[in-house]
Amino acid sequence: MSSPSDIALETAIIHYEALRQYLESYLAQKNAQSGGRNSGQRASAKDKLTRLSKMQFGELSMDVYDELQRRLENRPDVPFLQVRDDFHPKRNQARQKLATLRSSPFRDLAIDVYYELERRYPEAVTVYVMKYGDNLGSRAGPQLMSPPADDGPRSANAILSGQSSPFHDYDYMDAPMSAAPASVRNGPTMPPQNIQNPVNFTRLDNLMSDLGNMLTVPKANGDGQFADGSPEQIRQKYENDIRNLQLKIKVLEEASGSSATDRVRQLEEKLSTQIAVNDKLELSLRKLETDYRKLKDQHENLQEEYKQKLQIQNDMRVDTSNLMEELKLQAAKNEELEVENRKRAEKIKQLQDENRKLELQLRDEFRGGAYMSPPSSRTPGPSSQGEDDGGIIDRERVSAYQNAVEDLLRNARSDNPTTVLVAMKSIVMACKSITEDTEAYEQAAASDTPTVPPLRAEDREHLSDLKDRLSNALTALMAAAKMHATSHGASLVATLDAAASNLTASIVELVRLLRLKGECRGSNGDNSAVFELDELKAFLERQTDDIVQAIQTLLSAMRQTSTLGQEFADTVRTITSIVENLVDVSRSTFANKPSAASFRGVGESILRALEESNRSLDELGTSLINGGPNQSKTQKQRLASSSYEIAKYVKELISLIE
Repeated sequence: MSSPSDIALETAIIHYEALRQYLESYLAQKNAQSGGRNSGQRASAKDKLTRLSKMQFGELSMDVYDELQRRLENRPDVPFLQVRDDFHPKRNQARQKLATLRSSPFRDLAIDVYYELERRYPEAVTVYVMKYGDNLGSRAGPQLMSPPADDGPRSANAILSGQSSPFHDYDYMDAPMSAAPASVRNGPTMPPQNIQNPVNFTRLDNLMSDLGNMLTVPKANGDGQFADGSPEQIRQKYENDIRNLQLKIKVLEEASGSSATDRVRQLEEKLSTQIAVNDKLELSLRKLETDYRKLKDQHENLQEEYKQKLQIQNDMRVDTSNLMEELKLQAAKNEELEVENRKRAEKIKQLQDENRKLELQLRDEFRGGAYMSPPSSRTPGPSSQGEDDGGIIDRERVSAYQNAVEDLLRNARSDNPTTVLVAMKSIVMACKSITEDTEAYEQAAASDTPTVPPLRAEDREHLSDLKDRLSNALTALMAAAKMHATSHGASLVATLDAAASNLTASIVELVRLLRLKGECRGSNGDNSAVFELDELKAFLERQTDDIVQAIQTLLSAMRQTSTLGQEFADTVRTITSIVENLVDVSRSTFANKPSAASFRGVGESILRALEESNRSLDELGTSLINGGPNQSKTQKQRLASSSYEIAKYVKELISLIE
């Protein structure tokens, strides 16, 4: 339990803090203007305060503090301090009269109390400076004189007399002992936790004061008699009072001791509870610090990650910008390449068309028998003698070459371009056979006893030149075929077609010079070849491919061009030549091969229908070409129908011999 002096100190600290905050600006200004000097009247008032006892000064300090709080709250419903039942009536009146003081007199009174608090309780100054700092520097007030050694009761008129004091109606020195200061009992200025049993201490102080008054010898009246009776009676009365008071003191001391023990126990329990709470708070604080460090680390990691991602984003933005620029350049280049590719495609198409025309022309020359009628200027000896059997080159060798060239061109356009090497081998063998016939003729003509008519000098020179051309053309075709096969079809087919055309042109020229033999294996006297059934089937299939390709070219020309010209005529002539050759070979085979006797009747009817469709195609083609701009849609439809019939009859012929 706190002692009365501790309670008084705590109350003084509260009063000092409030008064200093209220007077701080005024004291600082006053200190700067007067240098801490006070008038004699104010020094006299302060000197009177030093003579008050602790209890008397405590009552005065509490009343001034309560009035200050009332003025600071400035509540209209509280015009003065309220009456308290535990105060003496005169003290309540004095407290109410404090409200009548104007600001300046009340401030002077507050200053006097403030300086007295500094003098009596220097600890209050230390506590305030530790909490708020020293805004006033050294104390602005004058040094007050020390209190007198006798701190006992004094006359109120001697201490607080004069008009400057509002307390002439209430004497703080002579106030009843029951009117204890509120700071000691239950006044508003004391914190509740600092007051455990204030009534006991107040009564104890009052009893001690009464005991002191009782020990004072009463004065006699004017006639020498005591006012209360005889000395013996007075002594006995005082002794009884002393015994009663001692008994009360003992009871109060026991009660105070019991209360102090309870208070200590309560404080210890409260301290233990507070320590436990502090431990929990410390654990929570440590946990919070750990969480804070983790969050801080996470924050730093996130910041670093964000910086890295931001850098990556900036790099990607730069890369994207560069890529966009590169894409624009590539797009421009692609447009240029597309234009160039379109030009090349047109050129390739043009070359392919020209090559197809040349191929058809060469095939027509082979199949139509143009080389069967050699010029008179280059006819060998037997021709000049009027013999029909003066040819040198075997017809089968030329047919083998023709089939090999067709296989080469077909394989070059297939999905497996390496098969051109197989066809190329057949071409080489056919060319070798043709050159062997040529060399045999030259040897027979150059012997001492020639068995064949020799060539003229100019024909011999032409034959030598043709042999060189044939060798060079064959070498070029082999190189083109090898390149086409190794590049997996990436090289242009037109190159292979051109090389094959050059070689074919050399073969045709050689055949025209030396002619084919008038009779060969399987000849029926009309210069038509005779095949076995399986050979005839293969031959018809190859011819079908050529016919279909030529018909497609024919129909495309009719759709794209309103005026049909020489190209159209060449295509029609190619189709009719192929069909005529196909009919001749098939009819010869049916007539001369016993294995084909069973197909002869049906096959002949198909061949006649095929000849009729071929004749109709030839006539319609000639009519469309000669018609010029007056070409009718009906004629074109009839020509297309004839083309379809040709393809249909050829297919029926193949199905017949399967």
